[in-house]
Amino acid sequence: MNLGWESVKMPRPSFEGDTIYALRSPVEARIASRPHMGLDSSKNFRIQAGQTVVIGIYTHDPVYKRGHGPA
Repeated sequence: MNLGWESVKMPRPSFEGDTIYALRSPVEARIASRPHMGLDSSKNFRIQAGQTVVIGIYTHDPVYKRGHGPA
């Protein structure tokens, strides 16, 4: 699940058949208003095989706190 995207940048095109890799770099984790959840903010990149960034996104995702995940 995703709560929002910020700073979506698509500096290069990608085409059908391109091999694209995903990289994620955590930026911040904080406590949410729900007692069993937290918020994780991270930078996400999609990179073609030649190390060319095709998409860069800053996301905010809900995460379960340790020991509170679904059964």
